[in-house]
Amino acid sequence: MTTPEQKQNKAKVTDSPCMEPVQSTPHVGICEVRQAEWMRAMYDIWREGGELARKNQRNITADEKADKSLVTETDLAISKLAQEKLAPFIKEGHLLLDEESIGEVGKPTQELIDKHDFIWALDPIDGTHSYAYRRPLYCISIGLIYKGTPLIGGVYMPATEELFLYDGQQALLMQKPFGSEVHTETLKPIRELSRYDFFDTNSAYALREVEYIGGTFDQTAFNAAAVSMAYVAAGRACGSVFRASIWDMAGAWPLFNALGIHMTNIKTGEPIKRLTADLVDEKWHLNGTYICAKPDFFNELKTCFKA
Repeated sequence: MTTPEQKQNKAKVTDSPCMEPVQSTPHVGICEVRQAEWMRAMYDIWREGGELARKNQRNITADEKADKSLVTETDLAISKLAQEKLAPFIKEGHLLLDEESIGEVGKPTQELIDKHDFIWALDPIDGTHSYAYRRPLYCISIGLIYKGTPLIGGVYMPATEELFLYDGQQALLMQKPFGSEVHTETLKPIRELSRYDFFDTNSAYALREVEYIGGTFDQTAFNAAAVSMAYVAAGRACGSVFRASIWDMAGAWPLFNALGIHMTNIKTGEPIKRLTADLVDEKWHLNGTYICAKPDFFNELKTCFKA
């Protein structure tokens, strides 16, 4: 796979203008040319946003939002950049769920979700706490949801120059995706559990509803839900537990669908299948705590917690 620059901004056109159904994400009738256009917008946000993030992190200051989370000038700058890049699609009737401007959207209702076939979810900087302390584990997460289910998206880590994405056909890891030499490989999650596997508990926020009591795996905490989810997709962790917002999970959700990874409620055992109003609270945060892992791993990973 190549970036839009390497394709000279030309979308690939096949004999049939619409993509074949993908087993994991069967969106029949979604035009391939439009998907290429949407992917180009994502690439632009990742590339330009990544440059901003790297440059600004050298001399960054953070402020506290009303919800006690941190925000930086970079969060706001990438949010503005994304709104500009996605403006043509918003004019077509797409909805944008941007963490830094979510107040403009209002509370989630099923009517609102059903009204928009296409919903973009963006976290300009996931892992703002890490970013503000000049740590490398932060990312830009973007996902496009079609009629409630994930279509395309990805997670870009500017500090490590790694892009984890699903482009509608393949789940890929691209290293140095915007450089002259791009290394691309197919994402391969862990197939069998081992006591040497990393299991990411993400942050203290993820453990508000459940108590971590330990297990046979090496615990890590990246403090960035989208980063930990990308690592699960890439086989760098056997699973992750998180209690996040729709914009945190939207970038990795298409990868998970393509790779057979589930986001399963730790209490009910029910996986996330669609975006619905009852899935989130009034601020678009997920209701409940979830384990993201291959479904065969869920029961064993759940033993690490007291719900």
